[in-house]
Amino acid sequence: MQVAPKPVRAQGRTQQERREKTRADLLEGMMSALIELGYARTTTGEITRRAGLTSGALQHHFPSREDLILALVDYQFEAVRAQLEIFANDNNAESDWKTFIELLRDIYAGRRYMAIWEIVMGTRADVHLHALLMQHRIQSQATLERLWSTVFKALIPDKRRRSDLMHFTLSTLRGSVFYNVIAPDAQFLERQKEMLFSVLEAEMCDREGTVSVSPIMIHP
Repeated sequence: MQVAPKPVRAQGRTQQERREKTRADLLEGMMSALIELGYARTTTGEITRRAGLTSGALQHHFPSREDLILALVDYQFEAVRAQLEIFANDNNAESDWKTFIELLRDIYAGRRYMAIWEIVMGTRADVHLHALLMQHRIQSQATLERLWSTVFKALIPDKRRRSDLMHFTLSTLRGSVFYNVIAPDAQFLERQKEMLFSVLEAEMCDREGTVSVSPIMIHP
């Protein structure tokens, strides 16, 4: 008599997967609180409530507030890096550079980016933690510069000029975001974007080394 094989049980999450999900839930809870309440009112109790977890879970994964804040900054930047990496490594990235700029603009205009600014501004009085955040910023800027160069290396061959234009672009995009918070104006922001495109195009050289500028109409 043949014995029917036992049904194979569907495997649940591994311990590592459960750990990663718990960490992500806690970080998303903090992100949500920062966006809605600001840094000063983002308490550990509020974070665990939003995450649907206990204070013990928070303490286990992030023993200190410093650990939690640095983890959140890493978590958010990794999501941004992944988005930009996919685009930058696309074969059409160089010819589609305007879409890359628009992707950056969408990232900086997002509510999640404002949460990071809540942290940056809220930790200024903590000299040690603020220094760690600034160190993280230096590292993240290096990653952004690598991805920027992947898209713009052939378009803007001069390394220093290319780097300066990246920082100019990021400063412009960040400034537009804060301006929009104070005085929302979609048409103004669109004109600012077209002006930024015009500046970048004026800096671009073709493979023969001649300047390539595309005319852009900027309506008042």
